[in-house]
Amino acid sequence: MAIPEDPRVYFAAERTLLAWIRTGLSAMGLGVVVAKFGVFLRYIAHNDPGMTTRVGHSELVGLALVAVGTATCIAATLQFRRFARTLVAGELPQRYSTGVADVLGWAFAVIGLLLALYLVTPPEPMHGDMDRDPGAPGADKNVRPGPAGPDR
Repeated sequence: MAIPEDPRVYFAAERTLLAWIRTGLSAMGLGVVVAKFGVFLRYIAHNDPGMTTRVGHSELVGLALVAVGTATCIAATLQFRRFARTLVAGELPQRYSTGVADVLGWAFAVIGLLLALYLVTPPEPMHGDMDRDPGAPGADKNVRPGPAGPDR
């Protein structure tokens, strides 16, 4: 049981918020890694015809992890704000900005939304693709292959 009008109550709530934000950030980071690892596996499978790698839905799993991380940051921030409003004046620390935790929670939620948007946006075609046929439409007609052999 907490002692009435103890500022440690607020600090405990803030530590809990920051722990949930760390959890959300970890989920977001893992989501980006999972999504991009699928792209890496697809690239390897494309360049090695003998490779029998089953490439699943890693982009969707990664996007789901980013969404869960973002939802965690949003829910934790809302819960913290709801709790902070119930505290009496003596439980709030004097000369301490209580809005920093709110701003942090919302900032990481926005970052999570931007990450999710990044993952669902199709990538731009790469310029200078090594696998492109020189006679293909859009290929640079002025580039000629160099001589083959060791005396290059």
